Amino acid sequence: MQTADECREARLEAPRSGRVGPGKALHAYGLSMAVMLVIVLVRFSLEPWLDGNAPLLALLLPVAIAAVYGGVLAGLVATGLSALLGAALFLCPIGSLNISTLADQARLGFFVAVGVAITMLNERARRAREAVLARKLEARICAEAEVRHRNAELERRIAERAAALEASEREVMVSLEAARRAEEALRESEAVARRQLAELEATYAAAPIGLCVIDRNFRWVRINQRLAEINGFSPAAHIGRSVREILPGLADKAEPMFQKIFDTGEPLRNVELVGETPAQPGKTRVWLESFFPLHDASGVIVGVNVVCEEVTERREAAAALAESADRLRMALDGAQAGWWEYDVASDLYTWSEVQYEMFGFDPKNRTVHLADWVRGVYPDDLARANAYMDQRMAQRIPDFSHEFRFAHPKRGERWIHTLGRITYDEAGKALRIVGICRDVTKEKQVEIERAFLLESERTARAEAERASRMKDEFLATLSHELRTPLNAILGWAQLVQRPGIRPEQLSKGLAVIERNTHLQAQLINDLLDVSRIVAGKIHVELEPTQLAPVVEAAIEACRASAEAKGVTLRGPRNSARVAVRGDPARLQQVVWNLVSNAIKFTPKGGQVEVMLAQAGKGAVITVRDTGEGITPEFLPFLFERFRQADSSMARRHGGLGLGLSIVKRLVELHGGVVRAESEGQGKGATFTVELPCEVGERLRMPSRLPPSVPANDPRLLHGVAILVVDDEADSRELVKRVLEEHEAVVCTAASAAEALDVSASRAIDLIVSDIGMPDMDGYALLRELQARRNGRGKAIIAVAVTAFARPEDRERALAAGYRAHLAKPFEPSELVSLLAGLREAS
Repeated sequence: MQTADECREARLEAPRSGRVGPGKALHAYGLSMAVMLVIVLVRFSLEPWLDGNAPLLALLLPVAIAAVYGGVLAGLVATGLSALLGAALFLCPIGSLNISTLADQARLGFFVAVGVAITMLNERARRAREAVLARKLEARICAEAEVRHRNAELERRIAERAAALEASEREVMVSLEAARRAEEALRESEAVARRQLAELEATYAAAPIGLCVIDRNFRWVRINQRLAEINGFSPAAHIGRSVREILPGLADKAEPMFQKIFDTGEPLRNVELVGETPAQPGKTRVWLESFFPLHDASGVIVGVNVVCEEVTERREAAAALAESADRLRMALDGAQAGWWEYDVASDLYTWSEVQYEMFGFDPKNRTVHLADWVRGVYPDDLARANAYMDQRMAQRIPDFSHEFRFAHPKRGERWIHTLGRITYDEAGKALRIVGICRDVTKEKQVEIERAFLLESERTARAEAERASRMKDEFLATLSHELRTPLNAILGWAQLVQRPGIRPEQLSKGLAVIERNTHLQAQLINDLLDVSRIVAGKIHVELEPTQLAPVVEAAIEACRASAEAKGVTLRGPRNSARVAVRGDPARLQQVVWNLVSNAIKFTPKGGQVEVMLAQAGKGAVITVRDTGEGITPEFLPFLFERFRQADSSMARRHGGLGLGLSIVKRLVELHGGVVRAESEGQGKGATFTVELPCEVGERLRMPSRLPPSVPANDPRLLHGVAILVVDDEADSRELVKRVLEEHEAVVCTAASAAEALDVSASRAIDLIVSDIGMPDMDGYALLRELQARRNGRGKAIIAVAVTAFARPEDRERALAAGYRAHLAKPFEPSELVSLLAGLREAS
């Protein structure tokens, strides 16, 4: 019904035919007029070519436009206007409406007829279109009405079903929400359970005490890291294995306990277990263990939970503490010191036996109050003691130490020294005081002596501080004295390697390097001698010795430095045959040190004179110089170690201040004395050495020195086969070069093993070997060579050339079988002479 009504309304609303809106008609008039003017203008412009042909044909276009857009009226108006305009402009006569020719009149009539026809045909076509549109619109409106009607019915049915579905969906959603909440609660519960389980697992694994589970077969089901470390195996190595397999030494003790748990179901607590584990074999350890039954869901015991805590250190500490307490008690008793404890709240003292005796109380009376024994304290001392303790307690200072006098009932006045510690509560109130007491009466009686000792200690401390300053100054000087020659050596070593150096510069550089090398060696020897003196290890080998050659050798050793400085050096004027019982090398060192010292402090143009004489039963060596002299203030300290008259950084002379102290000690070891004299600054100095003479024995050279010959012959070692053994390539090459210059046949070895191979493959006359070598040292090399010789062939002649230069090193080398010991650095001529002498002697 509703659809039919809507169709009728659609027919009434359909557009009426032949009606054109006023706005559209005006647009059509304007458009047709504009087109008409354009056509007229174009027609006029084309007139020369058209030559009057088809004058009105183009004016049909504005007629058609007016009819299409403006309707019948617009088309007719456009036809009339176009006819008038065409007649006036394009038909003869031009410019007049009076058409003169029949042809033009026919053209004009035909134009009008065509214009009317176009207008009417256009109107008919327009009305046909509108009728079609009206029918389509009516059909569309009816269809839309039908669709709306059907949609409304469908929507009603959908709404009804949706309502029912929504009610059902609400019920489902409620059910799903409940299920979701239940699932979330379950998941949360599971997460909490997993977290708690993980925490328990972590706690179990990282527990500081041992934990494990043992099944009925005494096998490990579970174990934590701590117990695994105690046993000495990883946790994984325990699982599935029995206690006897892992701990065979403890199984006999542990298995009965496990079985008891399975039999009785009762736990065992704090059971002490003593034994060893593979973690620390051989060490007895102590554990405190507890055993608890493990039940399944039905209550059956399926295993044993074990809690194990190692108390080895605790027991050892307790034993050590008890032992320490015993030692303390014994020490206090041995020191006659009494210990005491005072409880502030109860005003009661606890005393040791010694304490009772110290204060004259009866040990049977175990109850002692403060007022009981302070009556014996001297009033002045009691006031000071009370003030002292009040101050300590007010400041909450735990430690105290005080002295007071006490009137002993039998022994009179006694000085008591007490010290101890105060224990406070959180509020700062004293709770307990523990201390010891000592009778220091004897110490007080020697207080005067103590004051004297204190003053002596101050003096000794000042001396020690002075010695410390001297040591610091010495170290600074040592650094300077070691670096100075090193600087010259390194500098000239680089200069002489530069291309184009002149021969005189090369000679000068080599001389500087040699001089500073000797100086460096002497510094090191002085340091070694001082260290031996301090350690009491320096010694001399005394034998009858003629002094004249010793003195001459020392002078000759110093002559080059004297000439270089421009100092005149004179030796003894006569060759007195003075003999002493002494060590030639050490006596030469004494003279060399004195002469070198004199040259160092004597300016250019000065003189140094050495004299040798015999005075009574003694030999006198005198070294006199015209140098700077010695001040009276420094003269008493002249022979002390590390002492120098000028130790500042601006001092003019080098040295370590060791030479004279070495001289003094060496002279004393020979039973002699050395003294120095000087009239003052700038007046020179005189050093005198007095040695006891040797009487009734033949003068001879020391028998302990190996034979040697002069080394000035370049063919001295001609054809001698020498094996040089040294792990340092530079030292090995140096020795080889020195020996080859004297025509020796030299082969080298960088190790003892290589030397053994070389000696086995060729004949060797002499061996020059280092001592300190890796893998096998020089001593082991010589023993192996002697073992291989085994009494066959020539005797092994070997010389030790080593940086181990102490006298005990020399004696050890000689005892090991080396014929001679030569300390590095050595003079090449000395080595050649020594080897030639050994070769000649053999």
